[in-house]
Amino acid sequence: MIEVKNNKLNLVKKVIPWVFISLGAIAFIYITINIVHQTGFSFKIDFPKAINYGGLLAGIFTFFSAILLFLIFKHNTDTSAKSAFESKFFEMIKYHRENVNECLYLTPDSDKKKYYKGKMVFIKIHLEIETLIEEIRPYFNSNKPEIFYKSKKELNLDLENKLIKNRRIDINEFNLFNIAYLVVFFGVTKRGLAILEKLLSNKYNINFYQPILQSCVKKPVKYTKYYKMWEVDKPGWILKYKKEKKVQPKYIKYYGGHQIRLGHYFRHLFQSVNYVNRIDLSKFKYRNRYEYVKLLRAQLSTYEQAIFFFNSLSIGRIWELNVKFDDYNEQLITKYNLIQAVR
Repeated sequence: MIEVKNNKLNLVKKVIPWVFISLGAIAFIYITINIVHQTGFSFKIDFPKAINYGGLLAGIFTFFSAILLFLIFKHNTDTSAKSAFESKFFEMIKYHRENVNECLYLTPDSDKKKYYKGKMVFIKIHLEIETLIEEIRPYFNSNKPEIFYKSKKELNLDLENKLIKNRRIDINEFNLFNIAYLVVFFGVTKRGLAILEKLLSNKYNINFYQPILQSCVKKPVKYTKYYKMWEVDKPGWILKYKKEKKVQPKYIKYYGGHQIRLGHYFRHLFQSVNYVNRIDLSKFKYRNRYEYVKLLRAQLSTYEQAIFFFNSLSIGRIWELNVKFDDYNEQLITKYNLIQAVR
């Protein structure tokens, strides 16, 4: 339906200039025949009538010329605005590619120190999210989701969210994905824990989320000797050091965080999509906007889209779940079909 309306509108805009040209030609032919008829088809020029005829034609052509000039100016203005938009948009795509290509990550799941770069980084981040989901899933097996939240008010905010309710999102899975993504995003280093404590304490019961954070803190990277110790005695290998009055080992945490990588990545992605969504150009209807966003979406790998999905359920709810349904703040993921496949 939208495409049909756009085609009709474009057809009308193409026809309008020719309508004015045709009217001008008809007026010229009519006046010319009328003047010739008044002379009795004589070859002698009646100068007074010719002067009046010239003045009349000049007025008519001036009127139609002004209209055509306006249409030409409007067309050039629209073309110029479109060119400026495309120039900035493709520059945004270029920056997106650079953001991805510049990503560098020392993976924690390898027996030896191994760096990954570019799109491979997102594969590793996605693996971390899935790994953590399985590690902390037992904490979310309760049939009573109210034990997760610090108050009924916080529980009802999620239960009464229209999008969560309409899409029948399982509230346990929803919270599992949220906390897993937050931990992977901010990490459990000293600074990351401080941010997580602040975020989680606003919504969740401290007796619920603290054991989850502590279990994440205990896990070291795989390429150190501490990983095998953790595998043997996951619940208490740090406590063992305390009981024996030994200094707690300063190991590198498995979940070191990706705020420095994903923070800028998603801010830029949101600005790029929002730039297309808000552009105020008369010719940029939904179909045109969709095609531009489609170009941007084509830059995202399957693993980037998967991480994007987790982000949209957590700190990136502005994309979809926390919308105000005004002119601009919309469900951008659904509107532009931004996530096509999640592994």
